[in-house]
Amino acid sequence: MTNHIVELLARFEFAGCAVLHIVFPTISIGLATFLTVLEGCYLKTKKQIYRDLSDYWRKIFAITFAMGIVSGLVMAFQFGSNWSNYIAKVGDITGTMLYFEATFAFMIEAIFFGLMIYGRKHLSDRMFFVSNLMVAIGTLISLWAIVTNNSWMQTPAGYKEVDGVVAAMSWLQVNFNPSEPLRVAHMLLAAYLTMAFVVISTGAYYLLRNKFVIHAKKMINLGFMFAIPLIFVQLWVGHESGALLNETQPLKMAAIEARWEPEDPASLVAVAWPNMETQSNDYAITLPAPLGSLIDTGDAKAAMPGLKEWTAKGEAIPYVPLTFWSFRVMVGMGVLMLLACLGAIYLKMKGKLYTNRLFLTGLTFMWPVGFLATVTGWLTAESGRQPWMIYNILKTTDALTPSLTLFEVIFSASVIALTYLVVYTVGLRMIFRTARTGFSFLDHKDKHDSDGSDDHHPEQKLEPQGI
Repeated sequence: MTNHIVELLARFEFAGCAVLHIVFPTISIGLATFLTVLEGCYLKTKKQIYRDLSDYWRKIFAITFAMGIVSGLVMAFQFGSNWSNYIAKVGDITGTMLYFEATFAFMIEAIFFGLMIYGRKHLSDRMFFVSNLMVAIGTLISLWAIVTNNSWMQTPAGYKEVDGVVAAMSWLQVNFNPSEPLRVAHMLLAAYLTMAFVVISTGAYYLLRNKFVIHAKKMINLGFMFAIPLIFVQLWVGHESGALLNETQPLKMAAIEARWEPEDPASLVAVAWPNMETQSNDYAITLPAPLGSLIDTGDAKAAMPGLKEWTAKGEAIPYVPLTFWSFRVMVGMGVLMLLACLGAIYLKMKGKLYTNRLFLTGLTFMWPVGFLATVTGWLTAESGRQPWMIYNILKTTDALTPSLTLFEVIFSASVIALTYLVVYTVGLRMIFRTARTGFSFLDHKDKHDSDGSDDHHPEQKLEPQGI
């Protein structure tokens, strides 16, 4: 009983850290690219508004980047303290990937981060753009290394197990394992969409309050320039990722759909409460076949496995309610982003994008949708993989440190919780203070409109609404 509690607490500890940490890399990866785009636009056009926006968002990027480093470090310690059997089993692969991310990617970020934050007055415009570009490249390499490592855990390839230890036989197959291309693309798009809606929401907030109107309009415009094309690409990537699950992780797909019985063709459970005890769905709203087969595979005649095929053999399955609902929240956030983009296209065509107060009010509440989609997407991927830590190689139970005691896991969890409390309290306070300050760091003589002229006031009134 004690061992079960220790394992459960260790899993909660790592999951909690991952959930709280992932929000920072998600926004910092997106902002790094956004800042590079802004600096590129300024370099090409010399319009002051791009420089203003860059100076504003660079402050928030610096805070989120630092918070991501601190919150990520405590996660790494858990591999040695709580999950030593995992490292002993696959350290040759995981250790190499983490080493690559921590040295090569972080080295690029660290070198150019200082130039990016403090180099505005000391570097030429071209070199300052390069420093932003290199930080963005570093964040992309970091994303690739982390997601590739996790993808290998989902769909292992290119390895050989000798005397209970997994070693890489082909790094090409390890790095480009079956799920790697789609999962890297999915995460990268998630980062860009998260950034886009944070920028859009901020612009809408200022616009509704008639503050920094020219800058606010530009933020909304640039944010949707990212969001509108990328949301459609993300929907396609998400669909292809789901189709791949049928081949590589059919148990996870069955849990996502809360499909207990095999179906040929399959229906689609829209909403329900999966009951682990009765192995059935309570309060279910089910759409008829072959909708489930068609959505999951693209083939209306496809036969789909059920969870009872695993439980009948005495095998463990994921905690279905978590996998089922986290997936639906992720999809729901994606639908909200899609509707916002379609609404923006319609209002832009009508010439009312910046004056429809109802739409702008809705946009101000859209800032967390990307974070929620990313976190619930991660929960779907990780909870649906259970009981495996490395799919079909190492179970989560077997990855735990054998000598880990209840006191040790409670102590480490408490220290980490305190660390996160401090990081979040200080960091979020700094972010909100920066956001409230807005563009007040500009002198009046430096306040230019989007055309590069200086004949406006940044707090000009919002035009009369025209719904």
